[in-house]
Amino acid sequence: MAVKYLTNYADLSDIELYKGEERWYKFVYDFAVQGGTAADTFNVCILPACFISDAYIACETNVAGSSSTIEVGTSGDTDGIIDQTAEAVFVPGACVPHNETEGRIGWAEDDAVIMTIGTANLTAGKLHIWLKLKELGY
Repeated sequence: MAVKYLTNYADLSDIELYKGEERWYKFVYDFAVQGGTAADTFNVCILPACFISDAYIACETNVAGSSSTIEVGTSGDTDGIIDQTAEAVFVPGACVPHNETEGRIGWAEDDAVIMTIGTANLTAGKLHIWLKLKELGY
């Protein structure tokens, strides 16, 4: 399977976060640009050594399909940031938060964040994936 990327995919591994600094980053999934086949995985970004201290998906336009799901995580934990969520939840104005049980998620340097479409194909939708990164302090 070919590697797919979100519209504004970014390699953030070289950004400099200062001690205690937190910074928000937004990434966009747009069905009209990326498509949405079941089991598609999209690279969201490459992270520097940091914590993800907050994350959510905000919906701009309805996500439609055949009972599909969307999740955000890493290849080792595909829903480690945002749990697998049914497409029906993604209506304009909806906001799906990060996994409360995961708490603050530490990352090793150069790790990738991915978004996965599960269960069935999508046929429409535009989502904004927000990640709040915090410097590790070492």
